[in-house]
Amino acid sequence: MDGFVTKRAEFRESEAKLQVVAECMSEGLIIFDENGTVLFHNPESSRILGFPPEQDGFYRSDELSVEWQGWDEDGVLLPFDRWPIGRVLKGERIHNQFLHAERTDKGVIFDARYNGSPIYGESGEFLLGFITMRDVGEEVRSQRELASAHDLLRGVTDTIPGLLFAKDREGRMILVNQLAEEAIGKTRSELIGRTDAEIVDDAVQAEAFMANDRRIMNAGIAEQVEETLPLPTGTVATWLSTKAPVRNADGAVTGLVGMAVDITARKAADAELLTLNDRLVRQSAQLTDANEQLKEALAQSVRAADELRLVTHELLHMSRRAAMGDMAATIAHEINQPLGAISNYLSGSLRLLKNEGFEGPALQAIGRANDQCLRMSEIIQRVRSFVSGGDSDRRAESISVLVDEACELALLGARNNSITVLVEHADADMVVLVSRVEIQQVIVNLVRNAMEAMNGAKAATLQLTTSHGPGTILMVSISDNGPGISSAVCERLFEPFVTTKGIHGMGIGLSVSRTIIEDHGGKIWADNNAERGATFRFTLPQVNEEVME
Repeated sequence: MDGFVTKRAEFRESEAKLQVVAECMSEGLIIFDENGTVLFHNPESSRILGFPPEQDGFYRSDELSVEWQGWDEDGVLLPFDRWPIGRVLKGERIHNQFLHAERTDKGVIFDARYNGSPIYGESGEFLLGFITMRDVGEEVRSQRELASAHDLLRGVTDTIPGLLFAKDREGRMILVNQLAEEAIGKTRSELIGRTDAEIVDDAVQAEAFMANDRRIMNAGIAEQVEETLPLPTGTVATWLSTKAPVRNADGAVTGLVGMAVDITARKAADAELLTLNDRLVRQSAQLTDANEQLKEALAQSVRAADELRLVTHELLHMSRRAAMGDMAATIAHEINQPLGAISNYLSGSLRLLKNEGFEGPALQAIGRANDQCLRMSEIIQRVRSFVSGGDSDRRAESISVLVDEACELALLGARNNSITVLVEHADADMVVLVSRVEIQQVIVNLVRNAMEAMNGAKAATLQLTTSHGPGTILMVSISDNGPGISSAVCERLFEPFVTTKGIHGMGIGLSVSRTIIEDHGGKIWADNNAERGATFRFTLPQVNEEVME
């Protein structure tokens, strides 16, 4: 006991100096003797432990095991001899030991990291022990919140109905969801930190993935690509991948994030649909109603013309090649056969009337009706050829005749019968080498657009002109006095899916028209008129008389 008093007295002599230093420390400081009795602790340790500085002895070993409980980082309950003070009393040096401690009777809970060491005398006896403690409660809470956020992110990504992944600038995986693990056949730990070259067995396919990633990160623009990947089952799946660059606060691309959806079944369905369409065309049935009278034949001609107009309008608004192919097959099946029958009826009627000696306007009208039937059949065949990518049959044609016939066809069944139509040709002998049906398709589309723009307008005027351009260029102009073209869509008017008709248009007709004109070596554009309305113009190369011959 005398030794303890002496030690305490000696310690008290330097306590004032120690107090000044200890109070400035950002970490808690505890000094204790060989029995575990606390000789000194600074204000920071008092704050962490929840005790006032004057309460000496609260940290003795005989009360630690009873009143306190502590756990390590893995949540394992520690006996006292594994606590920082217990380990120092056993002669151990401790470094960065974590302890979560609770004293339920005082309501004290803290998380801290400890460093400590024993101090020995000259004879090797244990003189003092000290430990420093750093409050890491905020760090622990932040780590727990981060872990919770990570678990939430993982839960969200694992519920996404597609493959979700993220890569750094070098193409290394930094995030994958559960579906990506299952599709690739590797665990998260086998994927994170590795490139496609290290993950995918097929080197060619791996390079294709990485080439797409590099292109998107270099361009800095999101993109959709179709990619194939063998599944663990051995089957090859087709994925529609949407990939976008990831940027840091400075705007630099640091990687990319992507999501892929399995479209294998959809691709198979598209292929099956094309097969069925081809089979439908090949198996078109012969017309069975061969005994219709001339009156019914003429009525069918009118109905067929209306149906052709509607079908052609819809065809110009198809956004996908497969859908357009399906429509072309439907046209062939539903219209070609009736048109053939109508043409046969009209041809037979002409022969009968001529044999009977009839002449005059009625005979001419029947002949013109037969010509229109043949023209409608030709349009159907050309539309099918255009949809399937077939070569167009181009011939030398009079541009004035093409414009006149197309205008007449476009005005057929017009809802606004009050439109004044003016047609002016600078030179009736101007000739172009074109696909007749395709160019008339463009003219019909532009004329009908102009008519729709003037629907309900007073003094509506539609003007079609053909003129010479520079050199050997011919120009066709279709002008109206409608409301004109909105500035919001003027520059993008000929792009797919851009329309001035709201929900009633799909924005395909002008895009198709541009494709046709440019395929013929010409250009197409539109301008608002100075006073009112708009004018669409397109050019075509003129051919000389040698081509005509």
